[in-house]
Amino acid sequence: MKIIGIHTEHDGAVALVEDGRLTAYIEAQKDNRYRYAKLKANTLDAALQYLDGEPDVLAIGGWFRRDGGYHGCEDSVISVRLLDDKEPHVQEFCTSHERAHIFSAYSLSPFEQGRPCYALIYDGDIGTFCSIDKNCKITRIATPVTEPGQRYSFLFELAHSAYSDQSRGYSFGVAGKLMALASLRDNSELRPAEQELMRMLLDDFDTLKISKSQFRHSPFWNAGHRDEQFRRFAYKFSAALFDRFYATAKVELKDHWPLLIAGGCGLNCDWNSKWRNSGLFCFDLAMVLRGLGSAAAAGLIEPDPVVVRDVTSLLARCIAPDGAFDAVVPLVGANEAYTGSPVNRRGHGKLVVAVAPNVR
Repeated sequence: MKIIGIHTEHDGAVALVEDGRLTAYIEAQKDNRYRYAKLKANTLDAALQYLDGEPDVLAIGGWFRRDGGYHGCEDSVISVRLLDDKEPHVQEFCTSHERAHIFSAYSLSPFEQGRPCYALIYDGDIGTFCSIDKNCKITRIATPVTEPGQRYSFLFELAHSAYSDQSRGYSFGVAGKLMALASLRDNSELRPAEQELMRMLLDDFDTLKISKSQFRHSPFWNAGHRDEQFRRFAYKFSAALFDRFYATAKVELKDHWPLLIAGGCGLNCDWNSKWRNSGLFCFDLAMVLRGLGSAAAAGLIEPDPVVVRDVTSLLARCIAPDGAFDAVVPLVGANEAYTGSPVNRRGHGKLVVAVAPNVR
């Protein structure tokens, strides 16, 4: 079966999947050098050059006011129909933007299909926990916070003079910058002016109702994103927002399944470390490493011995508390056996090969 998957909005892209194998992937912004570029006809044409014959399915990720929509993770958001009456063998498959995020994370995870997982969809507009059962049925569990990414974006816009007083948290790329700036750990009490801003960000945030102009009195209005007090406040905000998600997860997610994190805000390193250390989820690091070990043994990748040493040391400190794997054996060459001692955790069971690949 040949499937063309497309995302037409910001960060537009085309993926070609043939019989379950990804054969081509082209991003619009890599093609025309414009960040966040939408999918244009020339990018789609370039992708189609890799396709031999006509596709069986055209899969389209949804968006606001369009087939599939933006929100929704249940089966009800799916629609399937003929692409063209003249081409009855080609089907058009539409699904929501939210559901596309979930299955992107699930399909690229190290887990076999049918492994139950939790998913946190953490995007500009979405802040939801879902479950994925053995039949790949998705069930929404809870939405602790809406618009998490836009809350980060608005706080960055508030402090940066380059953004107008009409800013509402919609700027691309700045949520991640705010996450990186939130690095000055500070557990001191909030000042009165900070309390008002924090209350709005956590409890009253709505991009349709707020704007930067409403916070001219804030000590952080155009204060500069590198201002030390602003960065300390950013840390407190990020920590408080995480606590909202954590409180929900502690009550609602009881099965100790693995957690998949999907969405544009998923690279929040501080949050990801907190999830790993929370003890709520099974982080099966062995699953992540098996594919790399097989690829190295087959000569498809060539491990870097220095990186292998560092990765092995890291994994020895990060083994999941439920004993997700037994040992780590660094592979020092594509065709060499490791002669040193494994990093044993329990002293029995299978060994797992950890490699740091340089793709050939």
